[in-house]
Amino acid sequence: MKKSIGLFALSLTLFGQRLSAQTVQNYDASLTNGSSVSFTYHALDSSSGGQIVTKSSPHNSMWYMGPDPWGLTQGSGQIGMSYDGNGTVQWSVDLTNLNRTQVNAFPFIGFGHDVWGYGNGNQGLPFPVALPNLRSLTTEVQYTLTGQTSTNTDVLFDLWLAPSASYSAGSAGAVEVEILPYITYSGYWGSYVKTISLPCTVNGQPTNLSFLEYDANGHGAGSTILFYPNGPGLTSADLQFDAAVLLKEAATTAAVGNWYLPGYNIGTEFGLNSSASFDFTLDKFRVVTDVVPEPGTLAFFGVGVGLAVLRRRHPKRVL
Repeated sequence: MKKSIGLFALSLTLFGQRLSAQTVQNYDASLTNGSSVSFTYHALDSSSGGQIVTKSSPHNSMWYMGPDPWGLTQGSGQIGMSYDGNGTVQWSVDLTNLNRTQVNAFPFIGFGHDVWGYGNGNQGLPFPVALPNLRSLTTEVQYTLTGQTSTNTDVLFDLWLAPSASYSAGSAGAVEVEILPYITYSGYWGSYVKTISLPCTVNGQPTNLSFLEYDANGHGAGSTILFYPNGPGLTSADLQFDAAVLLKEAATTAAVGNWYLPGYNIGTEFGLNSSASFDFTLDKFRVVTDVVPEPGTLAFFGVGVGLAVLRRRHPKRVL
């Protein structure tokens, strides 16, 4: 009996050691390792996008870029999107006669997985990741938004929390988390939850940015949790922050703390106006994850010792 207890204690010790955090950074943070791609989406075309692949291998998808015109039901003009392979992603929106009652589109670039069923490329990061295992999600972007930015435009980190690692059935069972460093829509969507002071680095200077958390659809599946800037926000910046802080606040508000983060998008929304004319330029998208590995295989030795003890004590038990 004493020997069994000792071995089981050893298994717990080893288990704890093997679950130390794993830090991984995306391998194209400076946006220079992919093959160039560009396309134009004309108003009311069928939706299209483009996979950005490595320069060395066209089979290795790094990013997905698309106009996402989910609400564009009328209008004229175009959305042009490009990645030059040398450090810059850019899109230009030039549309008129838009639907004035809703957001029209979300041009974006992203990686990981998406709850709508398509892959956003692969940056070598551990997506999907269980939210309780995500210790930090350090995000740094360098972006510039110019043009018609004073009315009904935003810069948006769009993330989704899904109930399982393999979830891909649209938004009905997922939770959308919107982190907005800049937005000019009038009013706020949803019910106010709290104000969060988030440590950030802006243009190389440590500072705190204040975000207003709003819950748009109530608790549980189908919720949308938004983090609005407490003030006008940033049209241009080299911005660094830990997105995991806000993700976990959102998970608490929506009561889905054990869900998964499938991937990561950044883009711009526009609408609720008759026209949209602006340019968005992204020169950096650096993401560093600090993740506790899943216990299944990484803790094999420690678990194996413990299971061996259990088998001796319960020879008829099937494990």
